[in-house]
Amino acid sequence: MLDAAHAALVSSGVPPTDKFHRVFELEADNVCFHPGYPDLTSQRTDDFVLIEILWSVGRSVKVKKKFLQELMERLSRADFNPENVMVCFKEIPWEDGRSAADGSYTRSRDTTVSSQCGSLRTPRLRQS
Repeated sequence: MLDAAHAALVSSGVPPTDKFHRVFELEADNVCFHPGYPDLTSQRTDDFVLIEILWSVGRSVKVKKKFLQELMERLSRADFNPENVMVCFKEIPWEDGRSAADGSYTRSRDTTVSSQCGSLRTPRLRQS
């Protein structure tokens, strides 16, 4: 999953060395998702994965679609159902080489922008 996500990011223009991942595997009691939202052709399973991408502000819809297409193709090739994946994009403002994701970006004297990464549940992929 992580390799597929990173390769898709690189194919959409992210530098290969820009590789920072956080993984949270949650117990069934600590996660809730609708198995068919929104109008899926197959039901989500317990291997559901939520991926949150933190990107600098200004990525075009075209770039995001390219990332999604590449990610879903890679997951399909690994026999993982793409409908069992939800991707959320969060755009982060940058200033002086630091991002809001680390809490160091300040909009004003009194307001610090911070970010939380969503859950990413590691699926059980078959080894090739």
